[in-house]
Amino acid sequence: DKLVTGVQTCALPISPPAPGRDGVPRNVPIESMNNPHGNMVDLRDPKNPVLLVADRGNQRIVRYTLDDKPIDVIAGTLQPCHFHEHKGMIVVPDLAARVSLLDKDNKVVAHLCEGVSGNPPRTTEDRKSFVAGQFVNPHGACFDHNGNIFVAEWVEIGRVTKLRKIA
Repeated sequence: DKLVTGVQTCALPISPPAPGRDGVPRNVPIESMNNPHGNMVDLRDPKNPVLLVADRGNQRIVRYTLDDKPIDVIAGTLQPCHFHEHKGMIVVPDLAARVSLLDKDNKVVAHLCEGVSGNPPRTTEDRKSFVAGQFVNPHGACFDHNGNIFVAEWVEIGRVTKLRKIA
């Protein structure tokens, strides 16, 4: 069955984004969305909750007040999909073969398991052809109570990766 998922473990240290690979948002008005995908009410500052929107087609995350007024743009993503928060850190799966972590100031502090060499297309049916430790198309991610991250990928045969917190 094509929907069966496999679980692999990828234990990587948190490292800063690679030079020259940070996402540069498209130069469009903040109100102009292109394929808005995931959203989350960010409650890290309980007195000032904001709405995060993954503006995937514009390569950015846009922050809004809860009464629909744009605040600003968070750079550093390429094709953001979704959000999940744990102890002030937000995980952002990115269809561009990586998962990003945002700190409490919404700065990218790491790109995890970034696919930099020859993964097959998402339509492959040969699980063995995936490059270990690299993503193909991360689409959803969440933390568990220990800070480990589970990533579901948009690939034909399904793929779930556990990123084990090591520090």
